[in-house]
Amino acid sequence: MSKRKNVEFIIEAFIDYKIKNRQDRKTQLILIGKDSNRYKQYCKNLIPQELQESVLWVESLRNSQLKFVYQKTDLFLLPSKQEIFGMVLLEAMYFSVPVIASHTAGADMLIKTLTNGIIMDNYDYTLWSEQIKQLLNNTNLAKSMGENAHKTVSNEFNWNRIANKMEESFQ
Repeated sequence: MSKRKNVEFIIEAFIDYKIKNRQDRKTQLILIGKDSNRYKQYCKNLIPQELQESVLWVESLRNSQLKFVYQKTDLFLLPSKQEIFGMVLLEAMYFSVPVIASHTAGADMLIKTLTNGIIMDNYDYTLWSEQIKQLLNNTNLAKSMGENAHKTVSNEFNWNRIANKMEESFQ
């Protein structure tokens, strides 16, 4: 959890979603990661008191535990400003979780918008909030995107496929 991951933006989009969809009392935001206490406190201060209980902060999980989180997740957000390659995108997609991501983190290589995820062109939290609503309210679309995401990762980003691509590039 860091400034480059744009955690404060995730919080703003979540707040906008929750305010516009007050009847949705069950949706929670789960933030996993650790950064300075100062940044974490800054992010926590962004959340209105009435939504504090809707946000779960998890400092760390073992990799072996992450699959259980992905399996219970309805949606994955990654609005990073700067990212080398978003392994978390691959992980979420592998577990059939629909993803909404910024153009960073290799999203262009992984995601075909509305087929296996959504790439957002900007950092307008109201637009992200609308996409969150669309996917949470349209379970058929979310399920289809998640299934396609899993196929993408399984077919294009498994070790055999990557090794074949590397081998082809050296020939």
